[in-house]
Amino acid sequence: MKKILFFTAILISFAVKSQIKITQENSTSESVKPELDNTKDISEYRNASQFLGLIGHKIFGLPLNPNYDYKFTSFSIMYQTPEKYRKENGSVYKAGEFRPINKKDYEDLISEKYFIVENIDFIVGKKVTPEEWNKEMRFSTYQGGVKLYIKQVDTNRVFILENRVNSLDFFLSVDYYEFLKSKIGNEILVEEYERFKIVDKINNLTPEPSVYNSKHIYKIVDLIIEKSESNYSSKPDLKFKIENSDGKTRNICVKSDDYSSLSKFVYKEQYDKYLEKFKLLKDEKSKVFNEKMEKERAESELKMQQELKNLVNKYGEVIAEKIYYHKLEPGMTLSMMFDSMNKIYIDYVSHTESKDLSGTWDIYTYKRVSGDYYIITLLNGKIVRFSKSN
Repeated sequence: MKKILFFTAILISFAVKSQIKITQENSTSESVKPELDNTKDISEYRNASQFLGLIGHKIFGLPLNPNYDYKFTSFSIMYQTPEKYRKENGSVYKAGEFRPINKKDYEDLISEKYFIVENIDFIVGKKVTPEEWNKEMRFSTYQGGVKLYIKQVDTNRVFILENRVNSLDFFLSVDYYEFLKSKIGNEILVEEYERFKIVDKINNLTPEPSVYNSKHIYKIVDLIIEKSESNYSSKPDLKFKIENSDGKTRNICVKSDDYSSLSKFVYKEQYDKYLEKFKLLKDEKSKVFNEKMEKERAESELKMQQELKNLVNKYGEVIAEKIYYHKLEPGMTLSMMFDSMNKIYIDYVSHTESKDLSGTWDIYTYKRVSGDYYIITLLNGKIVRFSKSN
């Protein structure tokens, strides 16, 4: 009986010590909050907060270009049909179901009309949270998997806009359009090779910003949506009309179906602030560098003063000063020679015992970093002569 109790006690003890603890990992992802970004076109949005910021705001359906062949174009727009609809292939959609739209539908229902964004879903295989979508898309160059539920202003027609390749390019955020309109009257710097590029994080490798002159400065005088006559462009261009100091005007693309036609420009006010920031950081770096050099100079001077003081204590003022300035003279001892010259550059050549009992002769050679070459002769441990050559 005692053995059974003892064995039971061991089992109980083992169970207590071997309990498996289960903990829940704390989520490190930040909660996504809607943030309207009116400084970018919606086709450039890259995170969930930007898309969520569109809810309650208007977007505008751009017109189609007249010469483009839309035969194989997928608009990625679903329309909630108010009545039974039969497609050419025989597919039937009941009233209230969402059906894809074609070119004619687009021109009748979307082109040059306003819509309110009512809701947004994020899809990664299935519906996910904005936080999960951000996590999945953080390394992706294309942010797909977004569904915008939009309602046409005035008619209340309902659509689902899916964020697929180029599909958002068919729409223009009204807030973004108003942001661009607010730039009318501002000055910009126009160039072809990203000469006036603004670097977000300035470091030691950041190149000196380019200086602009009057020929680079243009004033924004208008914002226009211009249909393209090109057979290769499916959507119209959004352009700034700009004017230089000579009164000559031209148009530059802000939003275009052809990325290569987008103009390289930067707002002059923004670039001026960047130049000021760069100068301040450069001046600060220069100040830090000068302070470092001054500190090193002071430390070096203190070290040299201490070195001279040690030599004075060792040899007296007269000899110490000559040694300090790396001078040789007859009568100096071997120790003085080593202190005067850099010992690592001194080579021992020969040792000779004098037959006339005058003493011991030693010859050393010394080559300075500068190239000066010395032959130094010592008698009984003191310099008697030295010669210098280049």
